[in-house]
Amino acid sequence: MSLEVVAASTDRYLTTTAAVKALVLGATATSTVEDAYLSDLILRASAWAERYVGYKLSAEKVLERLPAFGTGRVVLSR
Repeated sequence: MSLEVVAASTDRYLTTTAAVKALVLGATATSTVEDAYLSDLILRASAWAERYVGYKLSAEKVLERLPAFGTGRVVLSR
């Protein structure tokens, strides 16, 4: 059994600044300095979350090879 990442995600942000502004701040208009600060916070929080769970949370394409036993059921590792 092997798991291989075929196409890794290039997106390191798990949300957008617009989503954070709307949900947390209740605002849509902020300065570019505030947007850059929020973007940095999102990047740091995203990296922390991925370290915490131990794997990438953004979408990636994987290929898993499993031994076949002739049944109609397949159990994937992730």
